[in-house]
Amino acid sequence: MPSSAGNKSVLYVATPLNTEFLQKITSGTLDREIVFVSDSPDTPVDDSEKCLAYWSSLNFPVTDGLLHRFPNLKFILTPTTGLTHISINPNEFKRIEVVSLQGEEVFLNSITATAEHGWGLMLSLWRKSFLANNLTVYSPELREDFASLQLRNRTVGIIGFGRIGKLLASYGKAFGMHIIVFEKYKSYEQSPEYSHVKFVSSVEEIAPVVDVLFLCASVIDADRNTYPILGADFFRNTRETLVLINTARGILLDEVGAGQALRNAQIGGLGLDVLQVEDLPDLVDNTKFLFQLKDEGFNIAITPHIGGMCSDAFEMAFKHVWELFLRRIENP
Repeated sequence: MPSSAGNKSVLYVATPLNTEFLQKITSGTLDREIVFVSDSPDTPVDDSEKCLAYWSSLNFPVTDGLLHRFPNLKFILTPTTGLTHISINPNEFKRIEVVSLQGEEVFLNSITATAEHGWGLMLSLWRKSFLANNLTVYSPELREDFASLQLRNRTVGIIGFGRIGKLLASYGKAFGMHIIVFEKYKSYEQSPEYSHVKFVSSVEEIAPVVDVLFLCASVIDADRNTYPILGADFFRNTRETLVLINTARGILLDEVGAGQALRNAQIGGLGLDVLQVEDLPDLVDNTKFLFQLKDEGFNIAITPHIGGMCSDAFEMAFKHVWELFLRRIENP
């Protein structure tokens, strides 16, 4: 597949990413010269036609226009498990193979960043630390305004029991919490490893019994017409102290419904590391409403999809995808 220069094979890879970083990631590649071609209006046609692969990430959506700019692509590389940022017409997509972290369970077990961020958001919202941090003076006499409850013997709910869901369950167990899980696609009820977990058959069963709730399910194409998983009706049955965290994808949550529930004291806190506008930029943008809740002093935290943004995890993910790609072109 790659072209050659002398005795050294050459790979042309198009990318909108930082090429210095990518050169660092690929520096250990033996017997190959890697040429990174910037995806820009100034890209020479000759270079764009040589590109075998396109290296993207969540910040750089991949659309049909990519195939016109780089007509000979065979691969799209993305160091992610979700692929919602790739939206190419299926008829155009047949000749492109996506190399991602989907299904790389052994490798992914070494990546704990998103679960750690989600748990940290939950703790800060549960203990009202973000609200306390907004004080402009140190006033211990105000401490009762931020009263909370201990998490021990409380109940943590988890929607989606993949890698991140399992990590969150282990954190809950370490905190002495009860654990309840809704997992649509795989049964764990007979697994001795999860004998301490209660599995339920619907999200509605979770609503009235959990104190904190994590939305960490994957986006499944076949389920798109059923999204969001959590709609406005869900919050009619929740505890008023509930803290809800979404580190999965924005389209899984009715974020306006969740925000209204917070405003109406149906829930006690809301942590969003992902928003719908990221997945549906031309259709939905609720950021003004959500940030207004912050300005009004409600217990809400919004972070810009930083769950996986630990430099060590980030580098590991890029290297792993590159290794998968090299294996793929060496063994077509």
